[in-house]
Amino acid sequence: RAKFLQFVTGTSQVPLGGFSKLAGHLGEIKKFELKWVTYDAETSRYPRGHTCFNRLDIPAFPNREEMQLCVEAVLNIDVEHLRFGLE
Repeated sequence: RAKFLQFVTGTSQVPLGGFSKLAGHLGEIKKFELKWVTYDAETSRYPRGHTCFNRLDIPAFPNREEMQLCVEAVLNIDVEHLRFGLE
């Protein structure tokens, strides 16, 4: 869970006031958001975290197994040293 939160928001902990207190890159409150995007095995296969906006763009995967494989792949990347999938 901490890796997922880190991937989407840039922090591995929920703020003291809960998700309603998540801040964007300029300090303003930015709610956690999921956005479904078009799945394309060639160009947009992996979820993409927008840490400035607390948003996860997640492809509309063709099946659960593909989704699990791709989500686990991005969560297992060492985000401290590689910024793949983060904006």
